[in-house]
Amino acid sequence: IGVFFIYAVEHFFQHQPIVVYIFGSIGRFEMFLLVKAHIYQLEVAYVFGKNDALHAANLFTFNAGKGFDFYNTPDGGCWGTFENCGVDLTSTGIFVGEGEHHLTFNGGTYWGHWYGVDVSNKTAKNTAITVTGSEFRFNGGNPIRVSGGRMATVTGCNIYRYASGHSAAPVKITGGSGVTIV
Repeated sequence: IGVFFIYAVEHFFQHQPIVVYIFGSIGRFEMFLLVKAHIYQLEVAYVFGKNDALHAANLFTFNAGKGFDFYNTPDGGCWGTFENCGVDLTSTGIFVGEGEHHLTFNGGTYWGHWYGVDVSNKTAKNTAITVTGSEFRFNGGNPIRVSGGRMATVTGCNIYRYASGHSAAPVKITGGSGVTIV
């Protein structure tokens, strides 16, 4: 696994696990890991901590446990906009955990097994996520699951749960101060 510190990325394709720290903007960064017996080849494809005004476009990952993972650092959470991003063959597409984040996702496709968007931080009173114009296709779990944060807004999205034999609702809300799904 390599470690890289980069100010901006444009048109990058990676098929082996690496660690990348990015300060600035990202454009067309793909993590494509080959399937081996349906075991995720990478635990998390993209991990975001403290960022201010991050702009990411065309990020894609295939065969990861989590596509996008947002966590808190001592300096704070992530403030960023993600456009036309996607995941395929993941357990969780977008995971918003500990920390206070302000995230916007515009467009993109998120296909996988359990959760499309999982906002599960019950302690972050100021976490906000907005998702517009995206497609979520997940098999067994809830494509949209909100159990924490301050605000979650999902508008103009196609939300599907595909696998037969699973009774999970396409949307599950058990927390969050304000949740809007239109």
